[in-house]
Amino acid sequence: MEMVIAQRRRKRKRKRQMKKQTMKSLMKMKMKNLRLRTPPFLLRHLAMEKRTRLKQGL
Repeated sequence: MEMVIAQRRRKRKRKRQMKKQTMKSLMKMKMKNLRLRTPPFLLRHLAMEKRTRLKQGL
């Protein structure tokens, strides 16, 4: 039984990592698109906002 539980846990972990990965790539794509469309001064603002959001831990 313990084997099965361990397998499930591993599976869940892998799933979660995959999810994280997709989220990351999605964010990258979004940022890329934003970068292509926005002027540089706005970009700096966005970067600052992102940093503050990271600091707040959201």
